[in-house]
Formats: sequence, C-alpha cells, structure tokens
Amino acid sequence: MSLPRNVSRNEFLRTSALALSLPLLSKVDAVAKPMKKVGLQLYTLRNELGKDPEGTLKKVAEIGYREVETFGYANGKFLGKTPGEFNSFLSGLGLSTPSGHYMPNNLKKDWRMVVDHAAEAGQKYMMCAFLFPQDRKTADDYKKLGELFNQSGEVCKKAGIQFGYHNHDRSGGPVRVLTPGWSVAV
Repeated sequence: MSLPRNVSRNEFLRTSALALSLPLLSKVDAVAKPMKKVGLQLYTLRNELGKDPEGTLKKVAEIGYREVETFGYANGKFLGKTPGEFNSFLSGLGLSTPSGHYMPNNLKKDWRMVVDHAAEAGQKYMMCAFLFPQDRKTADDYKKLGELFNQSGEVCKKAGIQFGYHNHDRSGGPVRVLTPGWSVAV
C-alpha cells in the first residue's frame, strides 16, 4: 500500500476551489440554458452583402442566426431597402435587427430621420461605428465629439433607443500632454 504524496498548499487550494465551485456551475445561465438568440454583426459579411444582400441574409438565417446588427445605412435605406421593406424582409427570414452601426456623418446630418428609420427597422440600439482620424486630433475635437454624442443620445432617448459608441483601441489615443481623448470627451 502506498501512502499519499505530499500536496503543496497552492495545489490544495486550487483543487479545493475547483471542487467547491462545481455545484455552482449548474446555476450559471450560460451553462444551464442554451442561448435563445445569437446575433451577427453584418459588417463581417460586407463583401458578400455588396454582391448579394438578399442571398447573404438568407444564408445567415439558414445558419441559425436570429439577430443582425446593420451597417452601411445610406440615403434612408438599409442595404438598398427602406426601413419598412428591410424589417419585413428580415422578419420573413426569422431575423430581426436590434442594433445598427452608424457613421459620424449620419449623426451630423438628418439624425432625427436616421433615428426614426432605425426605430422603424426595429432597432433599440444605435452605435456610432467609427471616428475618422481627422475628427480626433485635439482635445477640442474630443470635446466636440462629446457634445455630438450627447445630442445624438438625446434624440435616440426620445425615440426609445439607446445610443452608444463602438470603441476601437485606436480611437482613444493620447491627445496633447498624453491626456486620453475619451477622458476629455466624457
């Protein structure tokens, strides 16, 4: 008969923590319940959508996605369709669009109309997708962006939509004396 080997304090604590946490895992929603809806950011399919928007969206639905995040809103349309047409087309595929990405030029021109179109398409979240480098060079630029985002958020709020910014790591870079850009905007 062999005697048990010596166990280090760290190994004992790790093993004990794992053993004690196992019963709790069944109570975690992600483990206990399958996800009801899985969404896809359509920007990832921008090349395919440019060639065949309807066929691409059909394939997205066939794969099992139920929600899509739009991009490329232009001239009052989503992928060439009016908000109502787009919503109907998505619904026919079993898809919905709870959110969309919008460019800064959308925020600066006819924003109320853009928000109305997003609401008609069924969106509850509108995100500014990107900030152009020329719009974020100085502390004053970030202050202007903060004002623009506040104004955009107010319009969205009145329509029952939440406004946000899709941050990219390069967008909050240093501005003057190493002041992070977003600390100025906020």
